[in-house]
Amino acid sequence: MSVWYRNVPIISAAIILGIVAGSMLFASQYLLAGDAFPRGTFVAEQDLSGLGRDEAVSLISDQTDDFGAVEYVFTDSRTSQMTYSIKAEDLGAKLQVARFVNEIMEQEGRRGLWGRIRYQQRRDYPLKIPIEYDREKFNQFMSHIIDSMKEPVRISRVKWDENGKPILVPGQSGFRVDPEATFKSLPMYYTGEEKITARLVVDYESVSVDPAGINNLVELATFSTYFNTQNINRSSNLRIAASTLNGAVIPPGQEFSFNTAVGPREFSTGYKEALIILQNEFKPGIGGGICQVSSTLYNAVLLANLPILERHNHSVAVDYVPVGTDATVTYGGKDLRFKNDTDGPIVVKTIVQGGKLTVQLLGKRSGPAVKVKIEREIIGVTDFKEIRKDDPELLLGEEKVDHEGTKGYRVRTYRTVYDEKGQLLKRELLSTDVYQPLHKLILVGTKLPINPEQEPPAQEIPDPTIPGEPGTEPVEPTPEEPVTDPAEPEPSDPGAGPGESVDPEEPTANPEQSDSLHPRPEPEAVNRGQH
Repeated sequence: MSVWYRNVPIISAAIILGIVAGSMLFASQYLLAGDAFPRGTFVAEQDLSGLGRDEAVSLISDQTDDFGAVEYVFTDSRTSQMTYSIKAEDLGAKLQVARFVNEIMEQEGRRGLWGRIRYQQRRDYPLKIPIEYDREKFNQFMSHIIDSMKEPVRISRVKWDENGKPILVPGQSGFRVDPEATFKSLPMYYTGEEKITARLVVDYESVSVDPAGINNLVELATFSTYFNTQNINRSSNLRIAASTLNGAVIPPGQEFSFNTAVGPREFSTGYKEALIILQNEFKPGIGGGICQVSSTLYNAVLLANLPILERHNHSVAVDYVPVGTDATVTYGGKDLRFKNDTDGPIVVKTIVQGGKLTVQLLGKRSGPAVKVKIEREIIGVTDFKEIRKDDPELLLGEEKVDHEGTKGYRVRTYRTVYDEKGQLLKRELLSTDVYQPLHKLILVGTKLPINPEQEPPAQEIPDPTIPGEPGTEPVEPTPEEPVTDPAEPEPSDPGAGPGESVDPEEPTANPEQSDSLHPRPEPEAVNRGQH
């Protein structure tokens, strides 16, 4: 007995070591080595046991390979009578399979080692793959829907006669698509459906206005911005948009949509190609310059103390308004919307003189006059970088600045309202905006120089003809072609007009928001209502 008791600790230790070794062996077999799914992991009947992340992504991607052909059916949110269909790939919908696989792997990891060992039963995860949408393709689809609607809203307008008397041109009440609300309501996950139903957010807008209500209007607010008239295409786009916006009437209690008022930006309606901001870069696009009109209107609306319903900042800073006070728009997508909360109609009046754009809001005050001040708080600044890019069109050793850099900003914008005595009535946060830096781009030449013309080889002088031997007939030298003096310019084409010439480069002093290459330095926060 004494021997047995003396060996109890040794025997106990051996048993414990055996259990630990067995558990470790079992765990290693069960959990598998490396970054792999534990045994019993299933997704939509697919066994992921032992598969690594990449293998699981490949397997599920093959299983959902036909997602691009899945039909999206959009039905209007008011009458359910308007229906539009589009394939997922045409809508720009893409499955984020890798993200889905990572989420499952994280859930398995949260079970812990002991939990995985104790609970070995099969675990079935439902197919719920995140969907990412291409906003540009979505906007194109929204534009198609808006253009094809049978009863689109047409706003009422005012025209002024030669004596300045307003004349009402009635519009047409109808349905207006809300692309932003529609985009936000898109399904965020794919669960294996063959057809996906989506909500088309539509509002009915009444544009009826009492003709007597447009008389005796007073100025509620005005705001001006400046542009470079030497940028021909951009200036033309700005004038067209301002002209289309001029005279727009917002009935009391109704919403105003910039995209509805201005309409599509197309070559057929006179718009031209100019620089726009696309994916944080300046690229040629139709309608460049329109955002200056929407931004000028936005500032006038702020100073009129009207409620803002929708507004978006640019991805990079623009130079014609301070950061935090711009408003970018895209037809069928981002819009500028506000509400007329006064007791009477509001008329938008635009004036373009030289390089100055002015937007006035005319209406009737529904209460005592107030003073509005727009304040901005810069809460972050990001320096731009200097990017050098090879350019095969420039000679080797040459460099050219494609565009200057612009800092990035994080800014909060407030609207502060005072009464006639200067007493504070309210201070509201309008927005918190982020502007990405625009990096300075320097083009570096890689084109090899052309070798100078080699001197012609020395002409051999033939031996004199020996009398009595056959000679060679002398050859008349070919006269050289006349050489144009390189210092003398080629004659210009007299038929080329301003519309056919290349746009002059935007000067540094006045770049375009969506089109400008050199946004101005960040100004101090001031009340812009005086400009």
